[in-house]
Amino acid sequence: MPVIALNALYLKPGLVGGTERYLRELIPEITRLRPDWDWDLHVCRNAVASLEGLPGSFRLVPHAVDSTHRIRRILAEQFGFPRKLKDLGTGIVLNLGSSALNRMDIPQVSMIHDLQHRHLPGNFGTVERAAIELTVRLAVARSRRCLTPSHTVKDDLVRLFGIPENHVSVTPLAASKAFHWAGSVPADECPADISRGFPRPFVLSPAALRPHKDLWRLCEIFAGTPACAGMELVLTGAPGPEQHRLVSHPLFRSGRARYLGWLPEPVIPWVYRLARAIVLPTQFEGFCLPVLEGFATGTPVVASDLPVIREVAGEAALLVPAGDVQAGCQALGQVLTELSVRERLILEGREQAGRFSWKRTAELTLDVLQQAMA
Repeated sequence: MPVIALNALYLKPGLVGGTERYLRELIPEITRLRPDWDWDLHVCRNAVASLEGLPGSFRLVPHAVDSTHRIRRILAEQFGFPRKLKDLGTGIVLNLGSSALNRMDIPQVSMIHDLQHRHLPGNFGTVERAAIELTVRLAVARSRRCLTPSHTVKDDLVRLFGIPENHVSVTPLAASKAFHWAGSVPADECPADISRGFPRPFVLSPAALRPHKDLWRLCEIFAGTPACAGMELVLTGAPGPEQHRLVSHPLFRSGRARYLGWLPEPVIPWVYRLARAIVLPTQFEGFCLPVLEGFATGTPVVASDLPVIREVAGEAALLVPAGDVQAGCQALGQVLTELSVRERLILEGREQAGRFSWKRTAELTLDVLQQAMA
């Protein structure tokens, strides 16, 4: 019976965005599918409380370091963590956060979420960019197999790092059951304690406050769309470096926009369900999970026309060129005012969301683990 070490030392609850959702959805599903395997979930001490209620048959293994202290966390991952594996009887390591351990005698499989530092280098300082590049290169070199959330990221890994295609497997993400459930409930029957928090119709953008999300331009799109008069712009997601700049936008100063932060898991699907539209004017993504979450809740999506979003959304979203405010205004206006467009996007969105599931993600991940252990 193998012991699988799940490396989640990267987890900073409420601060790492979609990679936290990935962890929280994958672990219960993958441990449910293979209860005969022993699963050790390794996290930093500050993440323990946030995971104590997570379903699944796994042992939580805390490490005496705080993940918000990046250098200490990296040192623990590269030197302290590997020394523990022999005592724990670990047979293979699944690295969940775009890194790998300094241990070559135990097989490793590593999820590489994206290569944003290569596509948008200006969003990173010189030292940070070099550190990310080294971390990814070491993960690739130390891992028997790599995982990516999309074919777009897989193609990047193969092209930029020279990895054989058959060493990289795509394990796409999915909207959780909670989003599908919320989408089955009429908007006027959403929980009253949540709906009371949104007295006005609103447009939602669930995105971390980081430069590549292009949230200033989001505000310009909302402000320039006549159909948004009398509506509110709501932002949710992990805090980030854009927060101070963003709240200086006239929409925030006038009370037409607000930022709610990282919302609790039971709340966020209902916020999607209540929204009139979801707008994602992003410059870069490794997958863009909010697209599928919007689809699952029956909320139309307007997003940037990027290869990865075409891969995830298919024909079920209105896609506009990244950075084009005028096209964004036109698309958002269509979603809000043209009933035939809304109905088509809602129908096709539900169908597209149904093509993805965390069960399938877990099955694909298990296949790769078995191959790596062979």
